[in-house]
Amino acid sequence: MEYLKKRRRLVCAVSSLCSAAIFASFAASSSPLIAPAAQAFSPLRVGIATQSLPLDDPDSPDAGDVALALTSSFDSQAYPLFIRGRAYPRETLYIGDEEYVAASDFFEFAGVDAEIVAGVGERYFTVNGRCRPAFCGVAESERGAAVPLFELCRALGLEYDEKDGCVFVTGDASVVPGDEFYDDEDLYWLSRIIRAESETEPLEGKIAVGNVVLNRVRSDSFPGDVKDVVFDRRFGVAQFSPASTDAIYVTPDEESVAAAKICLEGYSLSDEIIFFMNPDLASSSWISDNRPAVMTIGNHTFYS
Repeated sequence: MEYLKKRRRLVCAVSSLCSAAIFASFAASSSPLIAPAAQAFSPLRVGIATQSLPLDDPDSPDAGDVALALTSSFDSQAYPLFIRGRAYPRETLYIGDEEYVAASDFFEFAGVDAEIVAGVGERYFTVNGRCRPAFCGVAESERGAAVPLFELCRALGLEYDEKDGCVFVTGDASVVPGDEFYDDEDLYWLSRIIRAESETEPLEGKIAVGNVVLNRVRSDSFPGDVKDVVFDRRFGVAQFSPASTDAIYVTPDEESVAAAKICLEGYSLSDEIIFFMNPDLASSSWISDNRPAVMTIGNHTFYS
């Protein structure tokens, strides 16, 4: 009997939520929760959940029922979002293939105490000094700066799970501040070699150069820390030419520092790359003749 009562309450709650969702979809043109046409970014898709429904366990049958009911009742391009057991009653923006949320609104809804620095148009953001990428750029929404949901969850230590056409965010936020997390010497030298080798490259290119350095640190074939890798003179030749000039000591720009932090967070475009070169400027073809190419970003080709 108790089971039937619980099931009846669930059905009523889902029915109410679905009705609200259908109404929101029908009234999209006039609803204040629906994002206006994007000015700098398009297209945008919006998912709206107008009620809060407790879902303490995202793997429970009830959670799956609710997710499926929501998915079937929303417009096909809507994307319901559940944060720590509650349907998120706000905009979910889609830029490229990424889901974006207004960070300050997300913090308030999830009960998170954190500070975010996110400049509109920048391709990275920080949470309590910890840096994460936003390759499609930080967006401007009606509720403030919007950042990629997945990367925001990573910055906060939250779990992100896609299931039954919905996203479930679970866990307790915990952020070790950047000034405690990053090793000062590693950040100093990694940001400087990134600037010296790829100052004019896009953020992805800067991150890839940082990946090369850290992949070498992890390899038994190279020195075991960032500074020694940067100044490595294998066979009497500087492995990174700026390390043999004053270029290595130039103060890095903000994006190079951000790229270094993103790499030190463990973000990697490839765990295989340990060499790179600009084919148009290289004085030797040894790398391209002897190592498999993995990818090309900007002016650099990266090799394993």
